[in-house]
Amino acid sequence: MDGPAALSFSAELTGAREPARLVGDATGGLRLTRTYEKLEPVWNDEEKRYTYRRAPLARAGTLSPVTVGDLVLVTVTVKPDRDGARYVLVSDPLPAGTRALDERSLAISGLTGGDDEDAWNYWYAGRELRDDRVDLYATYLSGWQKMTYVLRAETPGTFTALPTHAFLMYDPDVEGYGPAATLVVRDRGQ
Repeated sequence: MDGPAALSFSAELTGAREPARLVGDATGGLRLTRTYEKLEPVWNDEEKRYTYRRAPLARAGTLSPVTVGDLVLVTVTVKPDRDGARYVLVSDPLPAGTRALDERSLAISGLTGGDDEDAWNYWYAGRELRDDRVDLYATYLSGWQKMTYVLRAETPGTFTALPTHAFLMYDPDVEGYGPAATLVVRDRGQ
């Protein structure tokens, strides 16, 4: 190189707020729970399609392992400590190695759903299935409300689902965390 050369560089620093502990914390005004159930396919000769039976994954406080390809029903419940809460965002992080699916096309035992707007899990105004989390938006919450979605186990390994986080969009000091969970995904044949 002949002559003076200019050296330039750039850097970017990003951070994420992480709870001090990965246990549920309802002291901020919203209570949260999250459960996992394995969906077991059952052929229905009469309807000529599969329906799915639910089997709890939690045993003595830990989740039983699942296998690549298994479907897991996730149920998140949220309840405001006050009489009601307006403009709530519930964000449920996904364990790595899984993908969120819309459960409304599946016939799952014990779930009302499909396109029935009067079904028990239509309390939210919007839902987004993202690569790393499922976000729910509610304009008004009162009492315990449930929502469900399905995970497909895709990659073998041990993965952590960070705590579910809910907060009021226009008053983020009113918030709550659900506990973290560890999900083990086994390869087929293990």
